[in-house]
Amino acid sequence: MIDKKVGIILVNYNGAKDTIECLNSLKNIYYSNKCVYIVDNNSNEEDVKYLENNVDYFDVKIIKLKENLGFSGGNNLGIKKAMADGCEVIGLLNNDTTVEVDFLNQLVVKLFSDEKIGAVVPQVRDYYNEGIVSYGGGEINYLKGSVFIEGINRYEDSINNTERCVTFGHGCCLFIKSEVISKVGLLPEEYFLYFEDADYSIQLTKSGYKILYCPESIIYHKESVSTKKGSDNFQYYFTRNRFYFIKKNFKTLSKLTAYPISILYLIKKMTLKEFELKNIKAGLKDFFRRKMGKRDK
Repeated sequence: MIDKKVGIILVNYNGAKDTIECLNSLKNIYYSNKCVYIVDNNSNEEDVKYLENNVDYFDVKIIKLKENLGFSGGNNLGIKKAMADGCEVIGLLNNDTTVEVDFLNQLVVKLFSDEKIGAVVPQVRDYYNEGIVSYGGGEINYLKGSVFIEGINRYEDSINNTERCVTFGHGCCLFIKSEVISKVGLLPEEYFLYFEDADYSIQLTKSGYKILYCPESIIYHKESVSTKKGSDNFQYYFTRNRFYFIKKNFKTLSKLTAYPISILYLIKKMTLKEFELKNIKAGLKDFFRRKMGKRDK
């Protein structure tokens, strides 16, 4: 029986009700040697009060920030705290998720089944329709400059239920050995939102570690609650960060296809009225200006 100390990090930004629901599901899991770190990314006063008044689980530590540091910045503070507390496994878990009672047992066992495995990811299902798989493994797509997610918006099939190594570990739920973080480093903070998990997946594999997809471990995700898909911020960060992701991680030959395909993708999104030109222009402008981090007001 593996009994590694696990630190689970939830980043909250004006989503206290979701965070408490996630926390309540974590209270019921079988794995006992764990501590939960809630990092609040400068939420409004009402949200913080709700959070503080409803946390009744003794193994929870709340870290309140005075500014919104984004996904990576918030998680990195939680990672540092968990590692300082002696956690041997660091779990990044979106606050808008709930988990099966045995999800963590499955992940920890698999994580330590091979010294080359640096991180593990579970199967992610739709919170509102539990029969639909929204992540059944994923790969970095060097042709298109994006990621390919297996099983997305599909009901269960054989690929979703196949344990295997993948090149993209979904940041919605990613559990990493602490010793691996010590070698690879923290999450890249320049993205602020989106593509940081894809970037970190590349850093893990470049460092010689495997990312293992574990379909027997299951969680449920409310997709894009904090920054809704289709919102101005989603469009801006997705545009800017996709091009930055290509620039940072792709070789010249891959860039020759990834950049044009990414542009065609944005044109298609505009045609379908899913993206607006103003947000694409703002994202591209900041990419070319090398303006990363949080978007200016």
